[in-house]
Amino acid sequence: MTSPIAFLQKQRSDKCINNDGTGVYDDVKWNDHYTFDWSISGNELIIDEGTTEEERYTIETLNDNTLVLSYSEKEEDYEYYAKSTYIKKTIQ
Repeated sequence: MTSPIAFLQKQRSDKCINNDGTGVYDDVKWNDHYTFDWSISGNELIIDEGTTEEERYTIETLNDNTLVLSYSEKEEDYEYYAKSTYIKKTIQ
């Protein structure tokens, strides 16, 4: 798998993933902004926001233009599943 230069989510929020293992999240609607570190292990994208738990996403597609991630978690009283598609945008 190749490392993405930057992928932007096609919604109201942007998650930029840079080649150097860092990233930035911006949510315009909720005025939320933070930085994070990331790594790839197997088919998982691991995001470390500096908290006690890492976010682990399954990489379904990663090519020169597209990144598709899925995420799921299951607790006793609920189950959550999300799938996000990101497109490449070269940052100059």
